[in-house]
Amino acid sequence: IKSQLFAYMEESVHPNLEEQEQEIKSLVLKELKLEKVTKFSLIAQRVNAHFLIEEDSKKSILRIYREVSNWLDSESSYQFEIDLMNFLKENDFNSSFPLSSDYIEIPLNNKKLRGILLSYAEGELSSLSAKESYLFGETVGKFHKITNSFKTINNRFEYDKCFLIEESYSRMAPWARKTSRMSELDRVHSHLNTFYDQLDTDGLDFGVVHGDFNGNNHHIKENGDITIYDFDMSGYGLREYDLAVFLRVCLIKEIDVFEDFLKGYSESYKKPLLSLESLMSLSLARQYWQTGLLSTFPEYDQYYEAHFQKEMDFSISILELIKKSRS
Repeated sequence: IKSQLFAYMEESVHPNLEEQEQEIKSLVLKELKLEKVTKFSLIAQRVNAHFLIEEDSKKSILRIYREVSNWLDSESSYQFEIDLMNFLKENDFNSSFPLSSDYIEIPLNNKKLRGILLSYAEGELSSLSAKESYLFGETVGKFHKITNSFKTINNRFEYDKCFLIEESYSRMAPWARKTSRMSELDRVHSHLNTFYDQLDTDGLDFGVVHGDFNGNNHHIKENGDITIYDFDMSGYGLREYDLAVFLRVCLIKEIDVFEDFLKGYSESYKKPLLSLESLMSLSLARQYWQTGLLSTFPEYDQYYEAHFQKEMDFSISILELIKKSRS
């Protein structure tokens, strides 16, 4: 598969808060009563915005949530994330955790945006080498194992057929018609419907999933210690969904490390797993959902038609790989 999807997204999509950085800084510092800040900068903005805050040598992360979210639709769904991060911290799992007891409100553009201050994940982005992918798989296995005992009264969505497939189709259909790709969208949709209808989940593991193990949501130290962060897409579902998200990244980046990742995972968390073909179909489901998700963000409108074309190319490539794996 030849895909420049990651580079394309970095270059083309800019839902921009950077121009308001100073205004946000003054509002946040006042709200959180931070006095010795030496650095405040926007470091990432895609689904939600993330700012790096430095107080002398201490680092933290401010996340500002998107005003309208397709999956965080209640106070309970936001509180779920805080409960999960606090649970992981209490159980000595290396992950980012809340530094404030609750969310803060940031008045901006006549709206009140939700923000939260989080601990900084020490280390660097993984190179996704074979060794580091093994360690990452091992960490994901530990995450699934430890969250088996996680309990909360708060609710989150489930990564099921309705959430991933049905809602996404209605979002993408207008763009498929506009770009004369309706037959291809229907082809992918039909495959995913059949996959879910025939999926035998007996014996498979269902529970908390991170939802976004895309290779960019963990840091690794020189000693191999990994810290997980960005739980804003966490929810419930088949645990294999987390594996499929990473498989999709391996396909996009054309890196042959998924077996290393899977070995680390299986040695850390000994559970029956879906076949590679089924994992690829789950990867396609993630691809399908993410393509539909971006169509709901107003600031993506001027880029989305070209983006949709590239995403559909990649979806068809995955479908062809699945077909080839059967022969």
